[in-house]
Amino acid sequence: MDVIAEFMRQEPSIVESRRVSIRVVTGRYRGRLLQTPKGMRTRPASSRVREAVVSLLDARGVLSAASVLDLFAGSAAYSIELLSRGAAQALCVDHAKAAIDAMQQNRASLKLHEMMHIAREPLLRDPDQVMLRLQALQQRYLSAPAFDIVIADPPYAHSAEFLPLLALLVESPLTTENSVYVIERALSAELNYPSSLACTRTYNYGTTCIDLLGSAV
Repeated sequence: MDVIAEFMRQEPSIVESRRVSIRVVTGRYRGRLLQTPKGMRTRPASSRVREAVVSLLDARGVLSAASVLDLFAGSAAYSIELLSRGAAQALCVDHAKAAIDAMQQNRASLKLHEMMHIAREPLLRDPDQVMLRLQALQQRYLSAPAFDIVIADPPYAHSAEFLPLLALLVESPLTTENSVYVIERALSAELNYPSSLACTRTYNYGTTCIDLLGSAV
């Protein structure tokens, strides 16, 4: 059994609604505490998922000096793990104020102001308008012309509503044919991804799935 599957095999812990602290599990910031959004549902066992995903991206050679787009970022734990392992910069986007507050605390505690940028955007609204805002944010904050890694963890009940935005992202200048996409979804939610993307691996973790996608070309 490969290391990713072994991480995914274990059942997640009980979901809690209070604010909890989690720890960075890899790299430069390993062991540092991260705050999760207060009052929002969190998955404390997701440290194993994060470690597995980061290891896989690193093995594919896409992590070093990468530019990351983190959608529905929550605490920005994914982005911080990637920055901890050599990514160059991250744009972390969420609409919930509790998520923005947690991200700002985590950025400050790790002194990531130059590498981690935070924006509050309603990602499930008009995808054309969201794309315009993402393009403006990318031009404002990031030096790279496109994102190497796109991570998305939309609310499970609304995963399908994210697909129109994903389709626009794939065809936009914000990504390239070499960009890698990491999508978290519920095990029960089968998503019809854009035809321009190919799902290369799927990992099950309790009731959670992680889909890894790349260009179908």
